[in-house]
Amino acid sequence: VTTTLVTFGEGVVGCLYRPEEATTHPLVIWLGPFQASQGYGAPFYRVAMPPPAALARAGIPVFTYDPIGTFLRQQERAKFFDRHPDASLMGKMVLDARHAIDAATELLGDGRPVYLYGYAMGGTVALLTAGLDDRVAGVASVAGFTPFRTDTPGKRTGGLARLSHLYGWMPRLGAFIGHEDRVPVDYDEILASIAPRRTLIVAPSLDRYATHEDVLKAVDHAREVHHRAGNRNGITIETPHDENRLTDAMQKKVIDWLKHFPADPSDNASR
Repeated sequence: VTTTLVTFGEGVVGCLYRPEEATTHPLVIWLGPFQASQGYGAPFYRVAMPPPAALARAGIPVFTYDPIGTFLRQQERAKFFDRHPDASLMGKMVLDARHAIDAATELLGDGRPVYLYGYAMGGTVALLTAGLDDRVAGVASVAGFTPFRTDTPGKRTGGLARLSHLYGWMPRLGAFIGHEDRVPVDYDEILASIAPRRTLIVAPSLDRYATHEDVLKAVDHAREVHHRAGNRNGITIETPHDENRLTDAMQKKVIDWLKHFPADPSDNASR
């Protein structure tokens, strides 16, 4: 594997891991969780190989970087709202992901499809970015969401306050606490907006940060849109009986899914 460091976007440092053996696998942007001390290289409770290493070992080129608020970017988060009082950290993370696509495609330079792969916070960023950026050919999200409109204060997730107050990722969601049904957009619509592009959702059934039944309903709604868009198998869901963590077994499912992408987008409907 060869590595290439680059500064992209608004001064973010990223790294492209490129397997020396030529493959036709997609280019993957790895989007890490909120691991403040270790950034994208965090061991995820020591139950899985770090995704950049696992992807590169599988022959998949991967570009990654530390999310804002992690590792060497902690001070950037601390000063973020002083500099951007009307912005959101999640908006910044989506912007970084889109800039990462710019940088990675330019570095690799072979025109292969771009996929996003994220876990936890990174899984959220992956879905939101795919919904906004048509350059994304597919997205894999592990433990990435629970629907907003049913995330009420009585849920064990902590409700919307977890996103607006505790982490500060989406401050304006706090205005809907107690009125969650009025949130203007939710994940069933976000997932539907990705259709007919390939989407993999890994939703651990014991995830304390998600209401599993609500996640399943959101995916079912999006599946109908994928069907109408001509891709009957466009969205896939895996529901391992596990907690919110990224295990080797979950990661293997993602890598197998990534390695079996259709060479021709028109083949999507047959898979």
